[in-house]
Amino acid sequence: MTIIVAITGASGVQYGVRLLEALNRLGVGTQLVVTKSGQQLIDIETDYSLNYITSLVNRTYDEMDLAAPIASGSHISNGMVDNSVQHEDAWKYRTRRFFQPCYACGRCMFEGT
Repeated sequence: MTIIVAITGASGVQYGVRLLEALNRLGVGTQLVVTKSGQQLIDIETDYSLNYITSLVNRTYDEMDLAAPIASGSHISNGMVDNSVQHEDAWKYRTRRFFQPCYACGRCMFEGT
């Protein structure tokens, strides 16, 4: 099982880190994207270092790497979690191809579902 986690510039960094810790304990494979705004919030809102957070995951990707495997619609994963993104913000990330549209509701965006 592989879950992609995105830590972006909205509040909720602590939830993302706690999720990564729990998935790590359960032995679930994780891939991580941290945006520049996400990094700023990690520094401002938490005592976590980026090194600690990346030690919890199997693979990290740069937010601007459009050639990253997770940017492809053919990348296989069991899901993507970005607990800090609001629906309105999700549409701007679509241009970075981190999300695929959820045609059921037309608003939610999740990779791998």
